[in-house]
Amino acid sequence: MARQKPNKREKFAAAQAEMKSAPASVLTKSQVPVWWPLLPAILGFFVYANTLNHGFALDDYAAILENLSTQKGWAAIGEIFSTSYRYGYILLADELYRPLTKAIFAAFWAMWPDNATPGHVLNVALFSFTCYRVYTFTGKWWPNQMQVALLAASLFAVHPIHTEVVANIKSLDEILAFLFCLMSLDLFLEYTKSGKTMSVVGAVICYFIAFLSKESAVTFIVLFPLMAWFIHGQDFKTSLKGTLIMLVPLLLFFLIRHQVLNADTIFKSAPPSVADNMLSSAKDPLTKIYRCSSHARTLCLEVGIAH
Repeated sequence: MARQKPNKREKFAAAQAEMKSAPASVLTKSQVPVWWPLLPAILGFFVYANTLNHGFALDDYAAILENLSTQKGWAAIGEIFSTSYRYGYILLADELYRPLTKAIFAAFWAMWPDNATPGHVLNVALFSFTCYRVYTFTGKWWPNQMQVALLAASLFAVHPIHTEVVANIKSLDEILAFLFCLMSLDLFLEYTKSGKTMSVVGAVICYFIAFLSKESAVTFIVLFPLMAWFIHGQDFKTSLKGTLIMLVPLLLFFLIRHQVLNADTIFKSAPPSVADNMLSSAKDPLTKIYRCSSHARTLCLEVGIAH
């Protein structure tokens, strides 16, 4: 006779028993000091505090320093949401649509024109908050492994791969996209656990905001079913079916993006920019592999020097 799957009550009882039988060296969520969540946030802030007095960098010119649309300030908000990312800069191939990030740049220019400090402050503060959210997310869904949560968030805070993301004002798009994707994933897991409507509404809204920050948020779509399957132990088909709602912000964003970019006659027929994707000019697979490896080596050297 096939063994029946445990119901929710049995799963909860098993989880409680596991917490009671956990080794003394393993801290559960109820045992950690209240100040633990602040450690990754403080660490992330101080690691990048040295960037607060830095100026503008290369990528900031296209989005901020030499972008006539951004420099209109508050008056450009409507224009920003109806044009491509580099609209207002010199004529380059532009297939990007990141209106939320650019709108923030325009607001900052209106309040602090030609001043890089507020941008650096925002990046460091948001990165610090993201480190906090990494800890709370990990601790929430793995409550019996709080040391692991603290270690993971601390490693996230000091990992050198984040150097350019935090130190470059333009990379606010990366921070916002990841932060809202993480918040969306957290709310989605809460929805698959409790079935609360507000949780899935919040997940959809956060995921859409992540898309408005940067298109790379699309990569998170595979994590929704995988995390639901892994954490809640759902049947994978059930997890995949529950993820269909998360396709709504994805499809809505790319529909808006398509309409905006195709309405721009300047960039309508422009090919992908090599500045955004250096592999687009590679003529064969071997060249793509070589450029990927060369870029990786260069990035490692730059990160090492920055740290």
